[in-house]
Amino acid sequence: MFRIFKVSGESMKPNFKNDHFVLTRKTKNIKENDVVVINLDHYGNILKRVSSIGQNGVMLKSDNPIYESTPTLGLHEVSKIVGKVIFKI
Repeated sequence: MFRIFKVSGESMKPNFKNDHFVLTRKTKNIKENDVVVINLDHYGNILKRVSSIGQNGVMLKSDNPIYESTPTLGLHEVSKIVGKVIFKI
């Protein structure tokens, strides 16, 4: 399944800027360094890069090195990944 999301915020600059659009595809084939949209409690759908993958979930990071965000802390369930970014506009 394909979905389109609008980027909001500064955490993924310079690669993804505010008001860009990303096309995602639902897949179980997630690798380190992939950019994903993940649905997190209290945050909704967010765009982050996968920094590592373990048996118990994924760790996320922002592309913007000066941007710290709470969702990048801790392990997240792979099942929460809405889709992997395959194209940006």
